[in-house]
Amino acid sequence: MNLTETHIETLRESWALAEPKSAALITRFYEILFERAPEKAAMFAGTDMDAQGRKLGAAVAFVIAEAGRPGRLLPALYDLGRRHAGYGVEPEDYDAVGGALISALSETLGDAFATRTRDAWAAAYETVSCAMIAGGMPRAERSA
Repeated sequence: MNLTETHIETLRESWALAEPKSAALITRFYEILFERAPEKAAMFAGTDMDAQGRKLGAAVAFVIAEAGRPGRLLPALYDLGRRHAGYGVEPEDYDAVGGALISALSETLGDAFATRTRDAWAAAYETVSCAMIAGGMPRAERSA
């Protein structure tokens, strides 16, 4: 896990600013994702996007809350990755999601999304995506 104490502090500070706007942030995240990767919209066909947005918001809040506790965070991310692999999410899909998240955060936070904040979110997303990808791999591939 590549999150420093500075990253964690910055994540928590910026999430405190973004969380009150989380509904708009999440809506914008999906707009950006589907603009950049329209083929991903099919994965959400028939999905209650309000409920999906609440799940995403809860997941982000969990990551922020547990960022300093890898023993709690990583097992949850492995499990989430396993479930996402079952939905058809491929490792290469994580880049589009990360880009959309960073862009939506930048738009939502405006001037508060400085280089330090961007770097912290990028490090957090790298941790999240790597753990989820590992969790989605068959056990034989993980131990290789």
